[in-house]
Amino acid sequence: MVFTSCIKDELPNTEADILDVILDKDVIISKKIENERITVFISPGAYGDRKNIRNISFVLSEGATIIRGNDNYDYSTSHEIEVMSEDGNWKKTHE
Repeated sequence: MVFTSCIKDELPNTEADILDVILDKDVIISKKIENERITVFISPGAYGDRKNIRNISFVLSEGATIIRGNDNYDYSTSHEIEVMSEDGNWKKTHE
């Protein structure tokens, strides 16, 4: 009796999602992460006028990378962050 098996490499991930938002301070009151829209409420006055939030981190889908928008530190208004999937075939713009 002979047994053989074939272990295939896992295919690259096709998801390009922002899963979580993390700030350097414990100032998040609430956050809502929807398909392409992220809303974060922080404590009033936590970052002054919110135009200089530099220590923000995004948790992404496995293997995904931010390709545009992470260099904007002015969060007093909305802006877009574009994420590329691990396989490089999918992009998603989050606002």
